[in-house]
Amino acid sequence: TEALEAYAEEALELYAQALSAPGTPGQKVKRLLKLPASRLAASDYQSSCPAGTVSLDLDADLESVRGTVEHFFARMIELIATHLGLRDRRRARSFAGLLMTTIEGAYIRGRAEHSTAAFDEAAPWLSELADRIARE
Repeated sequence: TEALEAYAEEALELYAQALSAPGTPGQKVKRLLKLPASRLAASDYQSSCPAGTVSLDLDADLESVRGTVEHFFARMIELIATHLGLRDRRRARSFAGLLMTTIEGAYIRGRAEHSTAAFDEAAPWLSELADRIARE
């Protein structure tokens, strides 16, 4: 739990820096997805999100760990939603949840494929969608 909390603080700070830079929602999405893709590639496809990794094997007796992972995901979703600047708060949170799901899934594919292709494929689509939602 302590290790996950330390990771969460570090990750939230890195993502906050990327998201707080100026740009359109689409540009922010591209920067957001570039961070985990770069982390994955730099580790020779061995490192992913510890919170996501741990959550794949949570047993009922690890409720405190599950709570820590849930809290990290919730904070990430809130961070993303806040920085995208979308007018509709409900849609912003929903879209941020989609981005978190994309990051976690792309990490899994990336480790299996030894590639950042999942991040690279998702970035232009989700960037375009973010800009379209922002115009609505």
